[in-house]
Amino acid sequence: MQSEIFFNGDSKSFIWAFRNWWHLGRYTFDLQQPDAAFGRLPGYPLFYGVHYLLAGRAWAGLAVACTQAVFDSCSALLVFGSVRRLVMLLGPAAGLGAWVPYAGGLLYATYPFTIVWVPIVGTETMATFLTLAWLGWLLRPARTTGYFVGLGLWVAAAFYVREYLGVLLPVTCAYLLASWPAPASVAGRGRVAALLLVCGTFGVLYVLWPVRNYAVAHRLVLLKPLTAGYANLNVDIVSFRNWVLCWSPDEETWLDAVATSRNVAFPAEVFATAQEARQAHRAAQLAHDCGSSFAYRQIRPPHIAPGGAAEAKAWQQRCDAEIEATFVRLKASYVARHPVRYWLGVPAQNLAKAFFKATKATKNEQPGTRIAKALLTRGLFAWRSLLVVLGFAGLLRYHRQRGTWPVAFFVGFMYLFMCVLVRKLEMRYLLQADALLLVPAALMLGGVANWLRPRPQGTRNRQVGEGVA
Repeated sequence: MQSEIFFNGDSKSFIWAFRNWWHLGRYTFDLQQPDAAFGRLPGYPLFYGVHYLLAGRAWAGLAVACTQAVFDSCSALLVFGSVRRLVMLLGPAAGLGAWVPYAGGLLYATYPFTIVWVPIVGTETMATFLTLAWLGWLLRPARTTGYFVGLGLWVAAAFYVREYLGVLLPVTCAYLLASWPAPASVAGRGRVAALLLVCGTFGVLYVLWPVRNYAVAHRLVLLKPLTAGYANLNVDIVSFRNWVLCWSPDEETWLDAVATSRNVAFPAEVFATAQEARQAHRAAQLAHDCGSSFAYRQIRPPHIAPGGAAEAKAWQQRCDAEIEATFVRLKASYVARHPVRYWLGVPAQNLAKAFFKATKATKNEQPGTRIAKALLTRGLFAWRSLLVVLGFAGLLRYHRQRGTWPVAFFVGFMYLFMCVLVRKLEMRYLLQADALLLVPAALMLGGVANWLRPRPQGTRNRQVGEGVA
């Protein structure tokens, strides 16, 4: 019952991380790559593994999809609950109707960019559910020991599914400090004790990962290695990509160019001297000829059989270290000469993409199909852009309500982290941020409706209050 509808490029790493552990006693998604033992945190592989054991190999993909459909439905309820909580905190002065929480739930339930991930064996649906569950728990009025322990548990669960969601821990702590009621004690515990409960719960669960890594490999791996154990992401490609992302947000075009040609013409303006241009050209030729990860982007030479002695010998002659050294120098040179352009150029293009992403139809499709697909995708991404803008507008409009602050902190971090630091912008990594933005987007829709509502002459809206979540 295996169907391609359930899998994408990342699915294999989650699947084999569990299968190798269950059948061979080795938690790794690639038995040939030592770093693959640290490449995937165990949250999602274990989630897949439960379905693998209960439904069997043939039905595991379908079983995962069914469970994720339940998670996705629960996520719509979580958005509804968070919006309702904020509407209550804002109070009657905000003029938000009782329909606003339902609008929030409906926005999520019909949001196409969450729906598309539901059948896929991958972390997107589960990570989004855990993020929304964290927000719903955070906005609860109770301030008890169970509340703080629960926050630590939600953050740890999200972290073990997607490591970048570990940022929920500092966001949680910042929100608790900012919204702490006076006097600064709850049920006999001060704010320091409460924060220790949150961080301690998370820490006890987090420390299991580096302890496991040291016990298995005698290496202190706090999160994951640079290449995460992927044979197609060794230092040759990583260093080249980091250099390209200094001056272009489209590293895939240049990766393909180097993989398919020995004579790639890079923009002259990215070099300080003609010597740098020659160094880049030489390193690109080496990447094409003997870069270990670039080999994965090429067609295997017909005279080298998969897994044969000739292939093993060819892999031993790779030149990744020389490629890495050259592109690391070129990146340092570019950043030193163009610091402003480095920090503003590509990040600005990424931010524009994050807000106003558009997709072109594939060229090899039939003309009618291309046009229909282009209209559909542009319409869907235009809808996303509208909701993102509404979400940010809602954060600004209701910024005095401290319950919106966790959304603002997390969304701001993810957009800046992906666009400025990571620079390789994949829209799926913004999925959790976009889902959280639906909460203030619903509030903003309610605010706009309230503003448009007819009123008796001479009346004015009262100022929105500063409730504490």
